[in-house]
Amino acid sequence: MEFDPWTLWVIIGLVGLFSAGATFFAWALGGREVCLAQWGCGTLALAVGIAGLLLRDFLPSPYFGLLPNAVLLAGYSLQWVALRSVAGRRSQLWRLIAAPAAWCVLVMVPPFAGSMHDRLVLFAALVAALTFAAAREIWRASIPEPALRRGLLAMSGSLVVLNVVRLVAVLLTPREQVLTILSADAAIYGVIGMGLIVLASFLLVLLVREQTMRQLREEAARDELTGLANRRGFLAWARAACAQGGALALLMLDLDHLKAINDRHGHAAGDRVLALFGEILRQSGVAGAVAGRLGGEEFAVLLPGADETLAHATAERLRQAFREASTRIAHEGGVPAFLATVSIGVATRANAPAGEEQGYGNGDAHGQAILERLCAEADAALYRAKQAGRDRVELCQAVA
Repeated sequence: MEFDPWTLWVIIGLVGLFSAGATFFAWALGGREVCLAQWGCGTLALAVGIAGLLLRDFLPSPYFGLLPNAVLLAGYSLQWVALRSVAGRRSQLWRLIAAPAAWCVLVMVPPFAGSMHDRLVLFAALVAALTFAAAREIWRASIPEPALRRGLLAMSGSLVVLNVVRLVAVLLTPREQVLTILSADAAIYGVIGMGLIVLASFLLVLLVREQTMRQLREEAARDELTGLANRRGFLAWARAACAQGGALALLMLDLDHLKAINDRHGHAAGDRVLALFGEILRQSGVAGAVAGRLGGEEFAVLLPGADETLAHATAERLRQAFREASTRIAHEGGVPAFLATVSIGVATRANAPAGEEQGYGNGDAHGQAILERLCAEADAALYRAKQAGRDRVELCQAVA
C-alpha cells in the first residue's frame, strides 16, 4: 500500500499531536518543570501548523495561507525556549515572537511578497536558525546526565543538519520549480523531522525525570532549618570522603545551652540560633569542607586534607564567629540577654590509606571504619570541651 504525501503529512501531524499530549501528561504528573509545558506547546504548534498548510487552499485569503508558517515558526521558537529552560536560562518574550513576527512582516514586502521561491528560502532559513539556536542551548547547558545530554545533542544536531540540507535544497531548486508541502521531498523532510522531535521529546521527559529525582534526593539529604546536610546526607558524603584516604579532620560541634534558650525565649529564638549557626558553617570558606546537622544542636564538619593546625584554626574561627554573631542578634531581639556559644571537639587523621589500598574493594567499609573512629575521638574531645566550661575547642589526635 502506497501513501501519498498528503496522507503522510496527516500521519505526521497526528504523531505530533500524540507527542505533544504525552509531553503535557508528563508535565502534569510532575508539575515542576516548565520546559515540558513549553516543549509540548511547541510540538502542538507544529502539528497545528502542518494542519494549516494542508488546509490553506480552503482559507479565504492568500495572506491567511501564510499564517500556518508563522505557527510553525512559533512551534520551533517554543522548543528553543524549552531547551533554554533546561539549561537554566531565562526565556525572554522576544525569543518567542521574533521569528513569527519577522515572517509576517517580510512576506508582505518585496522580494518575498511576489515570489513563492523566495518565501520558501526565507522560511527554511528561519527554521534552520531556530533549530541551531536550540541545539546551541543543549551544547552550552551543564547537564549532569551525560547520556541524556548526548542524546539531546544528537537529536537537536540532526534537526539542524536536516534543516540546513532543506535550505540548501530550496536554494538549488530552480525558481520556476517550487517545492510545495505536497511534494515527495517535503514529506520526507517532515517524516524525518517529526521523528527526531518525538525522540527528543522522549529524552527530554527522561532528563526532567532524572533531574526531579536528583532534586528530591538532595532535598531528602538536607536539613530544612539550617540548609546544611542532614545526618544521613552528611554521613554518606563523609564516608565516601574517608574512603579516599589522605589527611582528614572532623569537627564535632554542639551549641551550648540551646535547651535553656528554648525554655527561656521560645523555640523561635532557638530556631534562629540554629539557622544562624548553619549560615556560619556554610560560609566557613574552607575548600572541600562539608557540614551537616546531625540532630538537635549537634553539628559536624569534615575537612579533607586538613592537618591539626588547620583544623584547630578553623574550629576557633567558627567558635568566635558564632559568639560575635549571637551577640548581634541578641541586640536585635532574637535572644535577649543571652549569649549563644558553641563547644567543639576536633579529631584528625594523617595520611589515611585509601580503601582500595587496604583491600576493601569500593572502600565503603574502610571509609565507615575511619569515620566511626574519627566520630568517637571527636566526641571525646567535645565532651572534654563541655566539661572544661564550654565555648572552647579541644583537640584529639587520632592514632594512625
